Amino acid sequence: MLRLFVLLASLSLLTVGCDRPPSSSLENPDPEPPAAEANAEPEAAPASACTAPTEAGDDDTVTVLFFGDSLTAGFGLADPSADAYPARIEARAREAGWSVRAVNAGVSGETTAGGLRRIEWVLDGEPDV
Repeated sequence: MLRLFVLLASLSLLTVGCDRPPSSSLENPDPEPPAAEANAEPEAAPASACTAPTEAGDDDTVTVLFFGDSLTAGFGLADPSADAYPARIEARAREAGWSVRAVNAGVSGETTAGGLRRIEWVLDGEPDV
């Protein structure tokens, strides 16, 4: 009888413990990041990964902005300025004869909230795409 009581009590505690708190992510899909995360500075892509602005004679060059996180920035690659996917896409486009300039605006550790805070600044460069 004692075993049955312990089993039922344990199951009750497990059931209660699995209940969602009132502020679950389903009720608040875009919560503010924790204070530590909000104040943390994400690791930016190396300066060499971002290309310089187009020169005055490059009016036919299409500027493509790549905005994202560590995948875009090329975190962990030996040479992100050459190996990150924005650089590879630019190289492929140039091989195909297109005049393309890729701007790598990837930031390692970026969050949606961080992206929202910097999107206007990134768009000040007026990319074509």
